[in-house]
Amino acid sequence: MKKIYYILVFFAMYAVNSCQKGPYPYITVDQAKQIDSVRHPAVQNVAFIYNNEVYFVADFPGKALRITNSGGGKKFVKSSHDHTKFAYLSSGSVIEIIDRTGKVITALTNYKDVRNFDWSVDDKTLYIVNGEDIVFYGPALKVPSITYEGGYYDFISAAISDKGDFAYILKKYNFSALDQYEVVIKPANGGTMKIFKDDNNDFPMAYINFAANGNDMMLGFRELHSGTDDLDKVYLFDGLSAYPTVKMGATSSRYSTPVYNSKVQYLLWGIDNDQDKHQIVATYLKDDVPDNNKILADYDGVQYLDWK
Repeated sequence: MKKIYYILVFFAMYAVNSCQKGPYPYITVDQAKQIDSVRHPAVQNVAFIYNNEVYFVADFPGKALRITNSGGGKKFVKSSHDHTKFAYLSSGSVIEIIDRTGKVITALTNYKDVRNFDWSVDDKTLYIVNGEDIVFYGPALKVPSITYEGGYYDFISAAISDKGDFAYILKKYNFSALDQYEVVIKPANGGTMKIFKDDNNDFPMAYINFAANGNDMMLGFRELHSGTDDLDKVYLFDGLSAYPTVKMGATSSRYSTPVYNSKVQYLLWGIDNDQDKHQIVATYLKDDVPDNNKILADYDGVQYLDWK
């Protein structure tokens, strides 16, 4: 009797296994797709400027949709979180806001020293770093104040996370040695202020940006008098940490507008190719598997991009 039972079990197992197909024989197709999405996370909703026109990629590195057809200089493109409008800095220091068809919604002409800008999490406000001031197009945001802890300072730039955390770069003049740079991080909840310095770095701090997924922060360093917005080094700060989680750079390559999202472990940025032109690359930081990196072909020379 026991022998007959084992034979029946064997044939039952064989029948089940023979019905499963594909690379994941014991799960459904939907479950296999879910596993693959974890192994190869999606990078979606990327905006960039190429040849002075704004483009948008819904599923990177897929087909890019051209948004504008106006020519003229453009810098600092920023997509709203719902991806229905884009802001960029045009010639004459004018911030133009357009919709998905390229139609100009408004043009902001009152700001002559624009260093950074981005959308609030509800997309109702565009905060603008104009000189040493933080101004708003739309309802004002509650932002911690800028403080100078003694000495002679120059304000470089600032960024606000979607949670209201505030970070800004200061240059402190040192008349007997090299000037010093620091990042001041003020949490939105009134927590302890953090100050990050990197006195051993050969390049001054020049770029700061928060990720759209929360308060992951990017800090960029640029050679003095480089004449471009290229970066020579990039530091990544996970979750508003006081010290960088990852340091990148100090090679022959130069970088542009890095954006990081820790939820999918991707860093999106422009990296020099063999012709010294920036390619948009999504670098997977969780492991070193090359096929997890994504490159947008046919758009070499991108200086400014955004990812939300």
